[in-house]
Amino acid sequence: MCKKYPLPGKHQGRFIVFGEVVWDVFPDQKRLGGAPFNFAYYFKRAGGNPVIISAVGNDALGTEALTEIKTAGIATGNVRIDPERETGRVVITLSGNRHRFEIIRNTAWEHIDCPGAIAENGTGLYMGTLARVSIHNKGVCDRLLTACRGKPVCVDLNLRKRLYDKDDIAFLLKQTTHVKANEAEIRILRSLGLIGDAGFETAAEELITRYGLQYCCITLGARGAVGADKRTTVRIKAFPAKKGGDSVGAGDAFTATWLAHLFRGASLSEALTEAAQVGAIVASSKGALAVF
Repeated sequence: MCKKYPLPGKHQGRFIVFGEVVWDVFPDQKRLGGAPFNFAYYFKRAGGNPVIISAVGNDALGTEALTEIKTAGIATGNVRIDPERETGRVVITLSGNRHRFEIIRNTAWEHIDCPGAIAENGTGLYMGTLARVSIHNKGVCDRLLTACRGKPVCVDLNLRKRLYDKDDIAFLLKQTTHVKANEAEIRILRSLGLIGDAGFETAAEELITRYGLQYCCITLGARGAVGADKRTTVRIKAFPAKKGGDSVGAGDAFTATWLAHLFRGASLSEALTEAAQVGAIVASSKGALAVF
């Protein structure tokens, strides 16, 4: 478990990770995060080669963010320095092992650029729905989706209140090969009429058949996870998290590990099990970036 490994063949190249790099501001400290950065961190740890495309401000937080990204072994050449906007921040309030987010708007990550050569030469794409919150980013995302047609495209349904749109979610689902969602996000999809009102196994199967996905996984916290592909549906048990941690970043670690193992050639059940183990380790730690 949790070993580095090479990804096979076509996935050894640069895997594009598009979206927000932000500081998670806790009551007593701050830590670098944002779902795409968290994903890139764990995807690299699993042996992948992520290329993160994001933006930070021309400020002290931006400089510190670039330093931390480099320290994590991830290149910063495609992280734009915005001369006008501040580096992104998310204020996090913890209650037990649950957390609430307040996303500070109109910061650098809402204005990301992507060089055309990166898009054309990438071996696949990861993005979260939050990255499409601005009109500017939507345009960049759409160009990336076009450039990555025929390649793996993973979308994390990172749905935050008032920061998603039904039509855009439906559009994304039709462009995607791999989707990851949690229990709350599946409920949102049901409320929007994008899937039917049935159990989680059925929800995963419907996402596969209705939108033409190759893979789907739904995390269910202490009740494990459900995954589906075009042939099978599986449910795996959760691994217990140790007391004293928080759940920040655990879902991103799950997604990165799940995807990396699928690319490696693991079965759906094997990939989900490995992802659940890593997610539990992260949930046992403080902050999004666990060292293990």
